[in-house]
Amino acid sequence: MYNLKNITLTLTLMLATVMAATALDRKLTIDSLRRVLPTKLTASDSVRVLYDIFDLSEKNQLWDVGNTIYDVAGRAGDSETQLDMLRQLTNVYYGNDSVQAIMQARAEKFPESTDRSETLTFIRLMRTVTASRKASDEQCRQRMNQLLKSYTSDNEHDPYEQIEMLFSICSYMKNFTQGDLLLKYMTELEGKIKALPSTSMALRNAFYTQAANTLVLNERYEAAVKANKEILKILNELTQRYHAKGRKFRQYDRIYYLTYRRLLSNYKALTPDEIEEYYTKFKHYATTSPAHIEDYNNTRRADIYYAMATRDYPKAIELIKAHIDKPSNKAYRRVMLKSLKDAATAIGDKETLLQATLSYNDILEEYMKSKSDEQFRELEIVYDIDRLKSRQAQLELEKSETYIESQRVRIVITVIAIVVLAVFLFILLYMYRHTRALSRNLADANRLLRDERDNLKKTRDDLIAARDRAHSADRQKTEFINNMSHEVREPLNAIVGFSQLIIDSIDDSKRKYFERYAKIIELNADLLRTLVNDVLDVAAIENSTMHINPDNVSVMSVCNIAADGIRPRLKPGVDLTVTLAAGIDELTTIHTDPRRVEQVLHNLLSNATKFTEEGRIDLSCEINEDEGTVTFAVSDTGPGIPEGKEEQIFARFEKLDNYTQGVGLGLHVCRLVARLLGGDVKVDTAYRNGARFTFTIPAQR
Repeated sequence: MYNLKNITLTLTLMLATVMAATALDRKLTIDSLRRVLPTKLTASDSVRVLYDIFDLSEKNQLWDVGNTIYDVAGRAGDSETQLDMLRQLTNVYYGNDSVQAIMQARAEKFPESTDRSETLTFIRLMRTVTASRKASDEQCRQRMNQLLKSYTSDNEHDPYEQIEMLFSICSYMKNFTQGDLLLKYMTELEGKIKALPSTSMALRNAFYTQAANTLVLNERYEAAVKANKEILKILNELTQRYHAKGRKFRQYDRIYYLTYRRLLSNYKALTPDEIEEYYTKFKHYATTSPAHIEDYNNTRRADIYYAMATRDYPKAIELIKAHIDKPSNKAYRRVMLKSLKDAATAIGDKETLLQATLSYNDILEEYMKSKSDEQFRELEIVYDIDRLKSRQAQLELEKSETYIESQRVRIVITVIAIVVLAVFLFILLYMYRHTRALSRNLADANRLLRDERDNLKKTRDDLIAARDRAHSADRQKTEFINNMSHEVREPLNAIVGFSQLIIDSIDDSKRKYFERYAKIIELNADLLRTLVNDVLDVAAIENSTMHINPDNVSVMSVCNIAADGIRPRLKPGVDLTVTLAAGIDELTTIHTDPRRVEQVLHNLLSNATKFTEEGRIDLSCEINEDEGTVTFAVSDTGPGIPEGKEEQIFARFEKLDNYTQGVGLGLHVCRLVARLLGGDVKVDTAYRNGARFTFTIPAQR
């Protein structure tokens, strides 16, 4: 049973412990750094130490430390550090317009740069947020209309001015509406923010923080999750940047704590893994400072979101009932009541459902009324915007008409003068250029003709020489292959023959022992003969000297000859079967070259024999009367062809296993011969028990 009282007591004790330990640790570290500070000889070294003190100090100490860093960096001419400190102090004193005004005045004194523009824009945005929260409705409306008029009437603003205007419009508009009109301007603002340099972290963080809160209020959960993820990305980049500069105490625990809680509030748009990840990280940051522990004890919203997301509805109901009336959860009362109603419905808690529904209906009426008022205010704003645009368009039109009228007279006079002058100039230029062009073109033409003649002669000579070299190389290659095949075949036959004579000369008691070596000699001789034959076949096909001699041949005979030729090579425990489709008998014939068909089948069976250690090899055949084709298939129970290698194995000299026999020509020759017969050889990718090759050729019966 979830014991809320015990957990609250535990967290209270943890708060006291953390507060005492943290305060002591920070004070000791700051004292140590202050003792080290006088030993630093350069301003940059002093700034690094002062940054550590700044990062460890309490809020009431940050003004003095921050100003010290600003002054020391100024003496060192380090404007980057000065501007960074102005942004940080502006953020620390969020809502204090007096301090922010000082920061703005300091930033305006720096020379023009991207860093200065970003800093000034950030400070002004923070001041705008402060002003929009303190202003009355009428003041907000007047300021918003001024901004809209300026934004819609003048497109000459630089990117930072446009961002400042849009951000200010959104800040003042939030006092009237949180609906679609605000989202429209925020979407436009996001586009401007994304166009900034990647180093503009402060502006990005300020925008996405505002966007994350606005989107969740509008129940745009996926967009809210995206905005919060952008914040996490920015925080990670800032952490890496500051740690790379040696600021090991610079932390963003507070922002991480709030961001992960906002992410959990959008649990409907999160995956289960994301929910677990974000809740674990939230729990970590909830204990990293006394403020986090205190806030966690007072709200418990993250636990409610997690319970709802994981469908732990009894726990969710208990948490909501215990914390819904806390002042810190006032703004989330409607959301918590809806969650309470959903949880009660899920477990059938009718009493809780009734109470939650009554309370939810009351607050929903107020919410709908506020949304109705909000939509009315949106219409008023849209009307004001349209009126501004209409007035601006009218002014532009009047200005354009006046300008056009004043320019018309000038244009007429200018055109007449230009036409007269152009006629005289044209005549003079024409005569001058015509004469020079004739002379220049004639000289260029003669030179080009000579160059072209020389180039053509040289190209012709080069082509003749290249043709002769190609013919000579081709003849030499063919002669070399033919001579080598003869020179290799004769010694191989002699080796096999004499090895057999030796065996025949040995007495019977030793013959069986030496016959094994004779078979090894014969097997390797066959491999060499196969290699020579494959090389000859490849050369013959590429030189178009291989001829096809078609004849009527028995399908059964071709299959049996190929199978009988390979059986002596089978490994122990491997069976070779021949399977013919129904309707194929001794009288079934096809019109093709039997020698080439046997060659392809022999190579495919030989390939299967190499890779099949046990099981069986099957040679099958079927005839497709409709398509007029015959398909032979060789299947084995070997390791199969790796996925994605089905075409690679047909390349010349391609071997997937360098430790197997052969040089990688067998399958290449199979495909060349098959295509010469008008067919093809492919791998059957649907076969899963090993490898299966299909050999299809026209039947031409």
